[in-house]
Amino acid sequence: MSPHILIFDLDQTLADEGVVYKGMEEVLKQLVVDGYRLFICSFNPYAEWFTERQGIRQYFEQVIVNLDQEKGETITQLLQALDENVENALFFDDDRNNVAEALAYGIPTYHVPNGGLTPALVWEQLRL
Repeated sequence: MSPHILIFDLDQTLADEGVVYKGMEEVLKQLVVDGYRLFICSFNPYAEWFTERQGIRQYFEQVIVNLDQEKGETITQLLQALDENVENALFFDDDRNNVAEALAYGIPTYHVPNGGLTPALVWEQLRL
């Protein structure tokens, strides 16, 4: 079964230098149309403000900012609140430590390369 819950880091994953990566707003819009549930899990205390300012907040069910615990734990709590299994999720992050933490919780992850996500990388991961 392919994932239907997609969780994104913000900085250097979806955006950099205050700008959403090229083509990603269109991807987010299409993902929602296709029935995916989208979330942000970030350590950036301005994540909610940033997504509003960039016009992408509407695509996310929730923007989670938690500075007090590992992302793996935060995502696990989110999935439990949604009554979803980890197999139904996919987490995108540029930070290898965050990826390792999520993997330790059994969460499928994709390590985003330098330069951030591109539409092709997202669609490729969803077709696997």
